[in-house]
Order: sequence, then C-alpha cells, then structure tokens
Amino acid sequence: MSCDLVVTEGAIDRLGNGRFARELARKTAAARDLRVFDRHGISGVPSQDEVTTLYVCDVMDAHQELTGSIQPRPSATPEA
Repeated sequence: MSCDLVVTEGAIDRLGNGRFARELARKTAAARDLRVFDRHGISGVPSQDEVTTLYVCDVMDAHQELTGSIQPRPSATPEA
C-alpha cells in the first residue's frame, strides 16, 4: 500500500497517526540494523555512520511491513 493509498483509503485512521509514526520509526531502525548485520555479520565492526544512517530502502521496507496487512476499505458500490 503506497503512502497515498494510506491516506485516501482511510488506513491512516485505522493505524493511528502517532502510533503509525512511532512504529514506522521503530521498524525503520530495525530494518537498518538487519541491513548492517547482513553486511558485517556477528564479528564485523560497522562504522558510526552505518549504525546511525537510515536509507530509503529501510523506510520502504518498514512501511511495507506496517501497511502490507491492511486491507483497503470496501467500495461503496456493490460489484455486479
């Protein structure tokens, strides 16, 4: 579900604005941590920049995780 659809489908109301923002930030940081771990493994030492920088892919992965299970609102007109 794209950012536009989150608003137009009313999903933002079901997610809760503050809760959505908090969870997006938390999941984005988790995606970054996994990316850094995949690169360095358990024995590598990442740089300070690597552990403090978020990339668009981190945000997109987190957004998909948050909104992937949200079903769009049913349309007001019944299908024929």
